Amino acid sequence: MFEELMTLDESLIAWELSDMFIIPPSIERKKVCKNAKRAKKGTYSSANQSVIPLEEVRNLVLNQGLI
Repeated sequence: MFEELMTLDESLIAWELSDMFIIPPSIERKKVCKNAKRAKKGTYSSANQSVIPLEEVRNLVLNQGLI
């Protein structure tokens, strides 16, 4: 199982800030924020990432006080 943050098509119109991506409506191509730069063309997905070991997930949940 993986998460897809942004598709290839979305990356073609997306803008990037230091902490987020902005995907404007496809009909609006102008710059959406003065500090934004064009996102790199590609798919932003966790599909090619290593799976977090169960023990690490458990520690993350415990350290955050979620259980």
